[in-house]
Formats: sequence, structure tokens, C-alpha cells
Amino acid sequence: AMRHYGESVEYSPTRIDELEERLEAINRLKRKYGGTIAAALDYAARAAAELDAIEHSEERLAALRRQEDDLLHSVGELAGRLSEGRRQAGERLARSIERELADLRMDGARFGVDITRTPDPEGGAYVGGERLAFDATGVDRVEFMLSANPGEPLRPLQKVASGGETARIMLALKSVLGRV
Repeated sequence: AMRHYGESVEYSPTRIDELEERLEAINRLKRKYGGTIAAALDYAARAAAELDAIEHSEERLAALRRQEDDLLHSVGELAGRLSEGRRQAGERLARSIERELADLRMDGARFGVDITRTPDPEGGAYVGGERLAFDATGVDRVEFMLSANPGEPLRPLQKVASGGETARIMLALKSVLGRV
């Protein structure tokens, strides 16, 4: 039986060299990627997944762009509703402040709430057919405006109000907002 087995075994120095090279490659991979064959295979699986993600990045990018566009439409819808609510509240606030200012000896004063928006055609939210810049507070930039004397145009409150006017306006704001 041994003779028969010995005759059936092929001795191939090149095959032995190939196997030794392969064992050395496996040992190098084990040392480099975690010390075990399982760790090396785990690293190979992660690398293959990363390569697949890179190879399919165009499809992923297109899907993310579609998702971004959908989200910008949703943000725009919510921002539009918020903006309309702000506009209505601003009108009510302005009327209430003007009544309070009249009681505080500023009869001719006019108060306004200026709501502005900034266009952003590259990445803004879709609001009413245009793209507007937005942040966590919405698409609006709100500024209080004041005309302390009759006939004067409304101007930014921070630029035109004197110390006494600012104190009366703050009192009016506290009074109106306190009732709310």
C-alpha cells in the first residue's frame, strides 16, 4: 500500500514553490491586517464594499441629488407657510406697537416689520417658484422699522431710534408681547 501510494504521489518542485509563496503571502496578510485569517478576510470584505461604493458613486450621487431636491421642496413649503404667518403677525404687531407708542407720547410715529428674503439659485429652498437662502429660522430676515416723525420713511430701528425712543419702543414691545 505504501509503495502504491508512493508511486501515485507526484513530486513537483514548482508546485511546492507556488504553495510556499502562497503561504508566505497569507502570513504577510495576516500580519498586516489583524493577525488572523478571519481579520484579513474581514478587511478584504470591507475593502471590497468600499470599492463597490466608489465604483457606484455616480448612481449614489444622483440619488442623493434627487433626495436633496425633494427635501428643498419640503423645506420651501414649510418656510412659505412660516413666512406668511410672520407677515400676518408682523402687521398685527406693527399696529399694536403704534397704538402703544401713541399712548407713550409718540403720536406721529410709525412702526413696521420688514421681512426680506435672499435669493439663492444654487442651493436654496423652493418657495413660490423661486429659490431662497434659508437657515434654521426659515427664509426670512426680519427687521423692525421706525419712523419717529410724520412724513419720514420707515428706517431700521437700530439706526434711527434715540435712547428715549428706544426706551419707549421697548416698553411698547413688552406691553404688546406681554398680552400675547
